[in-house]
Amino acid sequence: MPFRDESRIWVIFDTSTRPAYYLDVHNLLALPNGATIRYEYREKYLSDPAKTAALLQDHAPRHVLFFYGQSAKYQRGEPAPKTGTVLENMLWVPTRIGEMLCIPPKEGDNFHFDLKLTGYPNSNSKAKNDILEPLIASKDVPFNKWISISDMAEEFRTLQEGKDDQKWAAIVSAISQYPFQFAGDAFWRLEPPRSSKRGKTVLPKYSEDFRRDGERNVVRQIKTVYPVHEGESYSLEISSQLSNKPRSWNQANKFYAVVESTNKPILNVIGEQRFDLRQYVVHLLKFKGSTTTEVRPQSVSLRFTTNPTSGDWESGPNFELFFELSKNWFRVVFGSISLFAGILFSTWGQSEISKGIIGGLPRFSCGLLLLFVSYLLLWDKLPREPK
Repeated sequence: MPFRDESRIWVIFDTSTRPAYYLDVHNLLALPNGATIRYEYREKYLSDPAKTAALLQDHAPRHVLFFYGQSAKYQRGEPAPKTGTVLENMLWVPTRIGEMLCIPPKEGDNFHFDLKLTGYPNSNSKAKNDILEPLIASKDVPFNKWISISDMAEEFRTLQEGKDDQKWAAIVSAISQYPFQFAGDAFWRLEPPRSSKRGKTVLPKYSEDFRRDGERNVVRQIKTVYPVHEGESYSLEISSQLSNKPRSWNQANKFYAVVESTNKPILNVIGEQRFDLRQYVVHLLKFKGSTTTEVRPQSVSLRFTTNPTSGDWESGPNFELFFELSKNWFRVVFGSISLFAGILFSTWGQSEISKGIIGGLPRFSCGLLLLFVSYLLLWDKLPREPK
């Protein structure tokens, strides 16, 4: 089994000098625990220990610490510092904690990393500096290297302490202020989806995409898929926080999180689909799996965007969560049994009534009741919680 090393950690850096990489940080902060995210880096941007770990995965680290870094003087849209330089006046913020799931075979000069997000780091300055300083000394940080290995596992465990909601708020408070280039943006995050009926968290599945490599199949990508069932309702919590000073084009500092289903007949958002992002506000998004005639699970996603935005640089998160809608076999089985029994009893009762047998009436009534129950089960008409 790969990624068994608990004595070291991966350290992955974001610098966000291009619009697509800028969005990575927003999505990294917003995705729920358990979700996956993919990073891609050219081989030359991996430190030597990281390159070895990527190739010899049985002894590679399991845990991952993400950092955002920029020069104190850098402004969004400026050219990136020259590759190979290590600047002295860098600002560093630890942004997320995760686990390495998959590093597929290298494609040309590129490594891909599939990572599961598991939490947020706290703002313990000593632990952060203890991890960074050896990497800075060996020049295994931007703008020389973007993926490194640290043996400061104890310091990493220190950064894991605390509650995620408080740690996320502290990270946003830091990164949304000048001189960070994210000043003026909107920040929000999702809790994992929950079943509205039972209140339980929907545990994700990790879908593996295989590809033929010679005479064997190899995993090319792992991504999160949330299993949901027809006729069931679910919810997602959206927590938001804004920068104190707006962007120049958005003086009102008004932002909205918008969600839409990529296949509404299968998975439909209930009620509000646009949420006003305000300081320290929590919204509840509800959605429901529709009744389906398909036997096999169906794929669908919820697409989340942040509006308004200006130009190529997104003002907030923009991503999709993937779902797999399956039939509710409990409803199918018991609905079918009720349908069969209803037809049997109603036919039996009707036959006895036509013969003048008084006992046929209860049987006929029971048959009608069973047919009604089967209708509720099979055609998704059972009463639900208020919308």
